[in-house]
Amino acid sequence: MTWVSCLLLQWMVMGVATSAQAITIVDEQPANKEMKNPIALPDQVVDELNQWITSWWQKIDRGVGAFEEFNKEFAEKIPTIESIRTRRIADFITHIGELDEFINRNDILLDTNNQTEWIYFKAHRATFLNDIERAKQLHQLLVNHHDPKTRLRAHSNLLNLGVLSENYDLMLEHHQIIVESLPDIADFPLKDLLLLTLGYFYNHIGEFNQAQQTFAQVNAAGLPPRRQCVIALHMLETTIGLQRTTEVFENLQRTEHLCLKSHEPAILNAALIETAHYFLNQHAPEKISDFIKKYQRIIETNTFQRMNNQHMLLHYYWQAGEDELASRYAQQLTAELESLEQMQHFNRWVTASYKLLADYHYATNALDLAQAFLDHYQRHLQRSLQDEQSKAQSREFVRLAKQNAEQQRVKLKQRLLANNVKQQRNFTQLQHELQHQLVLQYSLLSLAVITLMLYVYLRRYQHILSPLKRQLSLDVTSSALNRTAFEKEAVTALNSWRQQSAGVGALIIRLPDTCNNKHDDLSSIDRKLVCETGNPEEVSEVQYQIEVNQRQQIRLTVNLTRQLAQQALQIRQPACYPPRNSWLQRTAAWYQTRLRGQKWLRDGRFFLLARTSHQQLILLLGDMDKKHTLTFATKLQQTISKQLGHQGAIGVTHSDNSGYRFRYLMMDLTGALRLAQQQGKHNIARQDDNSAQAMPAYCPQTVIESPNYRTTPVFDELHDMPFSHGANDRLTPGHQPLEAEDATRG
Repeated sequence: MTWVSCLLLQWMVMGVATSAQAITIVDEQPANKEMKNPIALPDQVVDELNQWITSWWQKIDRGVGAFEEFNKEFAEKIPTIESIRTRRIADFITHIGELDEFINRNDILLDTNNQTEWIYFKAHRATFLNDIERAKQLHQLLVNHHDPKTRLRAHSNLLNLGVLSENYDLMLEHHQIIVESLPDIADFPLKDLLLLTLGYFYNHIGEFNQAQQTFAQVNAAGLPPRRQCVIALHMLETTIGLQRTTEVFENLQRTEHLCLKSHEPAILNAALIETAHYFLNQHAPEKISDFIKKYQRIIETNTFQRMNNQHMLLHYYWQAGEDELASRYAQQLTAELESLEQMQHFNRWVTASYKLLADYHYATNALDLAQAFLDHYQRHLQRSLQDEQSKAQSREFVRLAKQNAEQQRVKLKQRLLANNVKQQRNFTQLQHELQHQLVLQYSLLSLAVITLMLYVYLRRYQHILSPLKRQLSLDVTSSALNRTAFEKEAVTALNSWRQQSAGVGALIIRLPDTCNNKHDDLSSIDRKLVCETGNPEEVSEVQYQIEVNQRQQIRLTVNLTRQLAQQALQIRQPACYPPRNSWLQRTAAWYQTRLRGQKWLRDGRFFLLARTSHQQLILLLGDMDKKHTLTFATKLQQTISKQLGHQGAIGVTHSDNSGYRFRYLMMDLTGALRLAQQQGKHNIARQDDNSAQAMPAYCPQTVIESPNYRTTPVFDELHDMPFSHGANDRLTPGHQPLEAEDATRG
């Protein structure tokens, strides 16, 4: 890569991306025709910029200009200045100098964006003037800019300056910064610019494989045409460095096509210089002959790359055997080197030019000139060797940095793999926990749904079936308990009264129809009525009327007995059985028994009234002593006699005599009723001083259980009692002899 080619690429890669707004200068030319004056820019564009600067000098002199207006117009002139920078370098240097003098003399304050672009323009001018230190200082001002994109562009320009000045410390410093910042860049145009700069750096130090990999990451299709030309030139240099002859021709043709299409002859000239240098070093001038002849005018008129072009033409015509042209270009190259010596400009391309001139004059037998140029070559060779050594060190540094980065990537990959395994394990564990939680939640939900369904079902069951079951436990005629329900309720109630040590009064009531009727049963009535009337329908009507009267009598007796029991116990119990405990009472009972360890007892002031046979009622009064039981029986007898007009037989006993066992209590009641019937009494003692002695006659002592007693409940199996006058008065077989005997003995 020639020195002027480096400088050309420097001002092409750096700078503001305004080429899309640049003015089109030359129409596209066919590949087989020569471009005429391709680098020229219309004078009108330059004149307009010159007039704009002059007009502002006049405005300032008249005192009518404003900083805001200047900033606005300067922002509009930036694309024009950029187009002049890329096509008319001399005019760019002149006009930037004039603008700098105008801004400094009048102390014009530029806004942030204009100030950034102005620093770039001044840095380009310093670069074109070969004032590398000044350009470096200007770019350093933007390294600490608040905008990260501006900072990265400054690092890219400083890397280009390092390549241009062959300052390897500067190159490596900014190369490292760009490489570290590259993965975090989301702006693709800026990322492509940085990749282009890195590839340019890798080409310079000889890392062509790395440069090829870097250029492969650039999205060239989305870049402006001028930037595409620059990428094509860099890729051409990469293939030249890799010495791939076939690809060199392909990339040269591609670069030629892009440069002709975008009117960039300077880039095409740089591509020709690089390609010619490659083939001439291989002593194959015929491979580049067509391109040199085709673009001879571009090469001769490009003053910016004069030394490189003269070097190329001398080398080509010397190898091609055209001595006259070779002599002419040798003289021009010698004059150019003398001017560079006066400017004290030294680089490896100047050294190569001295070496070429020494070889040429030695071949033409001009030994004195050959020796003079050889002395210059040896004088510059030491610096070139130092540059080559620095380049080798830079390549080694890049390789080490790449190796370290690869090691870091391997370590990072291992950590990521370990973290992935750990995350997978944690995810699996979390998945199992979630599954367990889901199973548990679904189980709880299912349990709640089932519980709710059971609750709804039980509520409906209680709402519908409980009243039905309650009706089944009641006698249809009297609404009192039937015998089966009475037995169950009585056992539970007696146990509760026993736990509370509450006295229990028991009464058995025999209605007078069965006791005093002259006929033994309905069959005798049927025979008598049939004999008297001789009409079966009248007999049925009489029987029905008798049954209705009996039911009415039973119903009235039950209601009267229930009312008197409520008055005696001073309670409100509408039914003939105690009410069920509410959920609040059940909760209080559970709290008292389970949590506090206390015994919960319900209120014992209630009664049980049951119809145990056709004309027989049994009443159990809770929390009532013996005296009040006899008083209640007397009142009940008087009320029945007064309101119903008959006197039924009533047997009375008490828990103090019979205990709390249901069987014994029923046996004593049966015995008391039998004694009352046999003695013609109503089981009510006279209310005098002998009432205490009369109590045992009607409330016999508790019968001692003997081996002949069975545990079967009294009313499970029915049979006719010897003292019963009704067909429904039945007791358990095997009990009535002992019960009758014990009752008689009492």
